Amino acid sequence: MEQLTLNSLLEALKRAALAQTVDTTPGVTCFAPTQDAFTAQGNPEGKLSPAQLTDALTFHTLGKATYSPDLKPGTEYPTLMKGQSIKVVREGGSLYVEGGGGGKAKVVRGNVIVKNGVMHVIDKVLSFSEVGSVRGERLIVSLATYAVKWNQCNNHPYFFPKFDLFWGQ
Repeated sequence: MEQLTLNSLLEALKRAALAQTVDTTPGVTCFAPTQDAFTAQGNPEGKLSPAQLTDALTFHTLGKATYSPDLKPGTEYPTLMKGQSIKVVREGGSLYVEGGGGGKAKVVRGNVIVKNGVMHVIDKVLSFSEVGSVRGERLIVSLATYAVKWNQCNNHPYFFPKFDLFWGQ
């Protein structure tokens, strides 16, 4: 099984000051970009402002736990970034998500069960539409604990670490 890491995601959460709040809200879905996805984008976690990182992180999160069989092709799902949504596409037996800013990401590991919902690891960082974007004001998923544990356990598919939620800024 291919080893996936989430180090840049962890760094983005730290820089956005989202890694210190207590988890309180169950039932979320996170589309978590891999390390390779961040690298392909020029490692934005070190270049964007905390507000921009907060927007990006909330855009990758849905307010409801949704497993891959329940993600309907052609359906747009609202994200925790107010006014933004992602669209689900299925091609050749694979699941993809598209951001409003174009491009699509393949789900490379889906249905990772975590304490507060479900995570789908994706191969690209999603981009959102700049038109009418507003910073997220709801809770967002922090994958800080998960990213560290994921890397420590060598991506064992049956290891379900504590999954925390953190307040958006």
